[in-house]
Amino acid sequence: MEPVEDVIADWNSVTIDTMARLVREAMEQFDWKVGTVEQLVDRIRRLEFGLPAEDHFIALLSWLGRCQLVHKIDQEVYPLTERGSVRIPDLLAVFRTPSGERSVAIEVKTTVDKKISWRSDYVNQLRKYSSLIGMPVLVSCYWRWHGINLWTLNDLDTFVLAKTNYHLTWQTALRENLLGVLAGDFNIVLKSGVGIHFVFKKIDLVSSNAMMQKQQWKTELAEVYFTNSNGERLTDGNNDILSLLMHFPLEEKTKIDEIYIHHSFIVSAEQTMMFAQQGLFSFKRDDSERWSSILNSGRADPGAEYVRNKAAMGFETKVSQYILDVRPQTMPVWLKAGE
Repeated sequence: MEPVEDVIADWNSVTIDTMARLVREAMEQFDWKVGTVEQLVDRIRRLEFGLPAEDHFIALLSWLGRCQLVHKIDQEVYPLTERGSVRIPDLLAVFRTPSGERSVAIEVKTTVDKKISWRSDYVNQLRKYSSLIGMPVLVSCYWRWHGINLWTLNDLDTFVLAKTNYHLTWQTALRENLLGVLAGDFNIVLKSGVGIHFVFKKIDLVSSNAMMQKQQWKTELAEVYFTNSNGERLTDGNNDILSLLMHFPLEEKTKIDEIYIHHSFIVSAEQTMMFAQQGLFSFKRDDSERWSSILNSGRADPGAEYVRNKAAMGFETKVSQYILDVRPQTMPVWLKAGE
């Protein structure tokens, strides 16, 4: 069969009809039945749901900087007699720790619920893989429950057997999170009131709507400056402050007088803390961009330490409040020695 790359010279011009023709040709080549194609489509849907999460987590490990190696694991199991008794995790990762390199297998999940619930056989299949391979199996989960939007990394033993299923709540996942001690995640706490301010000088009134209380002005940028938590203007380290603010959700404020429009972006008292992992989102051009493209472009290369250094420089200028390295409440036995 002629390679698809030779059939299609420009993937951007591919239509759904072209794709349908290629699938039809594949059906003839491999003697597929319609049911097989339906299974294939279903499998593609599941891959499209799972693979972006794996790429997101790999990008995070790359950016945090303590992961020496991470790669995806083929899911096929041989001999065939072992299928159903062993579950292959999604990733294999090697972390640099103070006591040396630590190799782990990782099962990647996402959820919009406040807990993960797994059947006993699912957990036991992962445990058997761990026993056979001789390395811990961890579970990374991206929590999207009530706007949490955070990754956690937990030992499989963190799951608690309820009646028939094993459960991991988001509270337990955060309390026992290994993402800091293994991958290098940390918390930055800025002081409220820190911000960046833009001052625009009014030039000409373009339009005005009294009923809507709206005006459109032609302006020119007169000034840009930063303030610390005391409202004092900062003249040094502007790039350091900008490097921090670009990762935080900021409160937007506008003040208008006769001559100027003052537009400010300020760290609010309610949102002073950020996990380092959340800074990774600043590298996405838009929500539709795939994490795989960010990985392949090199934008996910180690960078968290740079942000950490900028936060440390902010202590003197009254910009930063804390840098927090959070340990799990219960350190796993395999990680406890030498940590």
